[in-house]
Amino acid sequence: MPEVNLLLVNYYMETTAPGGINTVLREVGSALAGKGHQVTVLQQNPCHLPCEEQYRGFRIRRVNAPLSKFLYGFDVRLPRHLHAMYRALNPSVVHVHGWHSLFSPEVVFLIRRIDPEIPLLFSYHLDVHRERFTGRRLWDAYKVIGKRMTRALTHVVAFSEFEAATIAREFLVPRERISIIPHGVRILDTNKPHRSEGGPRLLYAGYLLKRKNVQSIIESVDVLVHRKDVRSASLTIVGTGPQHAALRRLIRKRGLEEHVTMKPFLSQTELTREMKDADIFVLLSNSEAYGIAVAEALALGTPCVVANATALHEFTKEPGCFGVNYPPDPQEVAQRIIDIYETNVQVGPFSHKICTWEAVARTYERVYCHCVRG
Repeated sequence: MPEVNLLLVNYYMETTAPGGINTVLREVGSALAGKGHQVTVLQQNPCHLPCEEQYRGFRIRRVNAPLSKFLYGFDVRLPRHLHAMYRALNPSVVHVHGWHSLFSPEVVFLIRRIDPEIPLLFSYHLDVHRERFTGRRLWDAYKVIGKRMTRALTHVVAFSEFEAATIAREFLVPRERISIIPHGVRILDTNKPHRSEGGPRLLYAGYLLKRKNVQSIIESVDVLVHRKDVRSASLTIVGTGPQHAALRRLIRKRGLEEHVTMKPFLSQTELTREMKDADIFVLLSNSEAYGIAVAEALALGTPCVVANATALHEFTKEPGCFGVNYPPDPQEVAQRIIDIYETNVQVGPFSHKICTWEAVARTYERVYCHCVRG
């Protein structure tokens, strides 16, 4: 395929940090750069890192926007930065990621003004839960901006049937303008060591946010240990976030200090080891646009328990992934965990929903080239 000069835009976060959006940008950007395409990621600079960095084969350009944190991501100095950078890069495709701040629509409108013909793609990474108070209150007004922005887009990439349906409904995007490209995994190896004797060993990995519903996992461990007398049950929570202190208090309140371990975000190698060693991965979020950690755990042969809601429901079609009703009942979750642990659960083979990032990047490559050809 012809070389693509690709500009990716990260809505606010640091691309080298943990998180689903960052993972997509890193893995797709790196894979496409390895195929000979020129890839640049534009982002704000929340971590005060160098303004430019070569990273895993692609370039990161960071713009300092000190006032954006007070303006829901809006960058008053972006027009000047973007005009100069866009002319220097001369991209053939632009793909903006993240509908979680005003930075994204600002970039879309500016680029469309600079270059009315450029293929302009958007990925919302959209769930149905607004984490911030401001986001919840301004959602209807924000959707008005989103519907206007939709008219400026060439194409939309979603990651699940749930997200595609939500985008079509909320922003009136015709389904024929939406491609569904699931996220990838770095390793696809379902060979699993024998089940541990001292278990079940449970794992959660991700940001500690209210919508992630980690408290329900802790309450399920409480049922396992104190009601079902599974004294060997343990839970490892990997991640950081605003709910960290509240989760620690809940662990103490339920008397689970010896059963629950909290760790900060780990390196990819360490996290892979945790997922491989776990007996069951648990994600009970009330809203996910995809649920990349579930795909990663299944790809390593670890059975999963997920909330049977939003995009997580789609994973329950994969062998080894089991759903529980939402909102989760700790009794039901605990019993499901026992059933999985005491059964020789087969994980895989998988549908196209779980494949390597290399395969995912090939799909992006085809979509980008199709947009370039018009």
